[in-house]
Amino acid sequence: MGSTGLSWSDTGWAREIAAVTSQWLGAFSDRDAEPPTKGSIVTVAEATPTPKLHRPYSRLRGRPERSVTEIIGLKAIPGLPWGAAKETALFAVNHQDQWAELDTDAAVDRLRTHHRGVWDSRAAIGTACHAVMESWFAGETVDLEALVCDMAENDYAAKTWRGAEEDAIERLIGYVDGLEKWWNDWQPSGGTSEDCIRTPGVYVGQRDRWGVQMGGASWGLDLKTTAEQEASKALYYDSWCLQLTAYSRADEVVDYGLDENGKVIELGTRPNEPVEKHGIIHLRGDGNYALYPVEVTDASFEAFLGLARVGKWLRSVEKLEMVPAALS
Repeated sequence: MGSTGLSWSDTGWAREIAAVTSQWLGAFSDRDAEPPTKGSIVTVAEATPTPKLHRPYSRLRGRPERSVTEIIGLKAIPGLPWGAAKETALFAVNHQDQWAELDTDAAVDRLRTHHRGVWDSRAAIGTACHAVMESWFAGETVDLEALVCDMAENDYAAKTWRGAEEDAIERLIGYVDGLEKWWNDWQPSGGTSEDCIRTPGVYVGQRDRWGVQMGGASWGLDLKTTAEQEASKALYYDSWCLQLTAYSRADEVVDYGLDENGKVIELGTRPNEPVEKHGIIHLRGDGNYALYPVEVTDASFEAFLGLARVGKWLRSVEKLEMVPAALS
């Protein structure tokens, strides 16, 4: 990381959109290495990432539940339209060579889709940070270079990293430095990773890390990354509260697997165990972090269920055929 004098070799070097692609949100292969400890932070080794099922319920056709992400997405998030407009304007001004010579349709298409590549790249940073955190929980170190190279090759969201691997590593280091500080300050241990939760007929979701012991309490945690450097921005307590509330109040944890044909199947369910505290680990890529406590209440759960009911109604009418009224 930035303070450890790392050097990177010149080896060559992606998040699911429609097709299911590899996600690196889980464990790494076993190596004789240790996660960060105070005074001795090791973040680069020769571990090789292995894929883990990400949102397996999304591959099941006809399920009655909407995902937690879909439900919260029914609520407008302030700033996103303006953020997309700003990214497009910056690209149009600073990179005219990439669109000025195109015909009108091609130029418009290049400009209107640019922000998606920017946001995908930022989402890939979050994916990489999740992989690093889960590797540390497993007692392993991470080869950041190998991780970035693999994601650039295989993760759709990281496609813009191809040919710019060193830049991606440099950006990632600032986030990992912040994650390292959180790890050293709070000394987390235990918990489960990437549990799928469900309230049958209502919602499903997949949470980051649950049942983590730190500060004398059990925590349900979600990791968030942002490129926004202003401390008062990119804070979405309402959405975060709804998300963690849904995870905390779900009826059950669902275990999934793959059958002999590679098809996702449900293996069984188990009780959703409560935690004492909930929080967001927030990384801005500046080498620091913030841990924001989130309060899960009956009111926040009712608010989430209200959104879920809105989503259910919208789904019921989305294919309704409109027929003009006839004169009687």
